[in-house]
Amino acid sequence: MKCRDFEIEVAEWVRERTSPALSVAMAMHESGCAKCRELARTERQIRIDLAAVPSVDLARDLWPSVLDRLYQPKPVRHGWLALTKWAMAGVAAAILGVAVFKAIQPPAQIAMAKPEDEARIVRMMADAQMIQYIEKDLDTFGIYRGHEAQRALLVGDVDRK
Repeated sequence: MKCRDFEIEVAEWVRERTSPALSVAMAMHESGCAKCRELARTERQIRIDLAAVPSVDLARDLWPSVLDRLYQPKPVRHGWLALTKWAMAGVAAAILGVAVFKAIQPPAQIAMAKPEDEARIVRMMADAQMIQYIEKDLDTFGIYRGHEAQRALLVGDVDRK
């Protein structure tokens, strides 16, 4: 007999539920194999420990109390209360959705002044304070190639000519 066969049959052998031929083979294997002898000893100890556990007797029958509860009238539930809870949950979900939408929405584009309005804006600024600006063609620099002329406002005390 191999150890694997012994491991499979040991529980039945300890309970004396095996055939006489298998019982003899199990006893012979147990006497010659320390690992299987320990396994059989552990199985016997489990049987002794289980026999020492007291049995549990039910003090009463539960079926009559279950049956009584089945036929008791159900308490009246207020449907509007449940509806109110669902409505509050819906409002909370809508508020959360709007907050998330606002958080992930890209910011509005800033409107640039149209070229025809640029002169008017510069005149308005010049009337408010003395402003001078210079215009430089940045086409000479490689990274700005293809852009229009750039204007820089010079702010400060400037003599008007």
